[in-house]
Amino acid sequence: QTAPHCGVLLSDGLQQSATLAELWGALSRSFGPQFLEQHRFDKQWNGVKQREHVRALLGALKGGYLFYRQACLAAGPAGLNCDAKASSTMLGRIACSPENDDASSGCVYAELRRCAGNCAPSFGFFEYERFHGPLALLNTRERRGHVMGQCEEFSRAAYALLTTLGYQARYVLDFTDHVWIEVKLSPVADSSEGADWVHADPSEGILDEPLLYERGWAKKLTMIFAMTPWSI
Repeated sequence: QTAPHCGVLLSDGLQQSATLAELWGALSRSFGPQFLEQHRFDKQWNGVKQREHVRALLGALKGGYLFYRQACLAAGPAGLNCDAKASSTMLGRIACSPENDDASSGCVYAELRRCAGNCAPSFGFFEYERFHGPLALLNTRERRGHVMGQCEEFSRAAYALLTTLGYQARYVLDFTDHVWIEVKLSPVADSSEGADWVHADPSEGILDEPLLYERGWAKKLTMIFAMTPWSI
């Protein structure tokens, strides 16, 4: 199907979140241009080769960024006497800061949190912003010590990474509170069948383990939707 726009990444409907030039620059700073070129999609690869490259990309994303587990992120004067290894408590949701409240950042809201432990009185408060925009997610390496976010943030970043390199991908939402992606890949065995959608979980760094949630996590899945910017 023809994309409704060329040269841009779409998210949250048909909103243009970044140009391909902007994405390439951000991805190059995170992973290096040589690595990206090495794993750019090649239609001559067979199914096994395609999976090798996707696993390498998922591994680089998971290895280069951190999953947020409610740690204390208070920095500078706000973190006076706080333990960076301590947990934090969410006090509520607030609006995103003005500098991040734009289409490029895609900031949905910020969590107002306070660090646990022995922070000085009136200290230990910080804002943890929930980004949807790929440029803001990739820039979390510099802005908050590689802490990208949780499953949604990792999936959005992986979607941007893979589609920039020529793979077909789609975003998958599980209504029991998880998000992953699927990548369209050729079958492993010699087959007359065409390419099909293959499970990929960027926050776990795994590929083609669709039963992980029910067998490994004992989840009882209900509704799951797979989405591109122009189809469900």
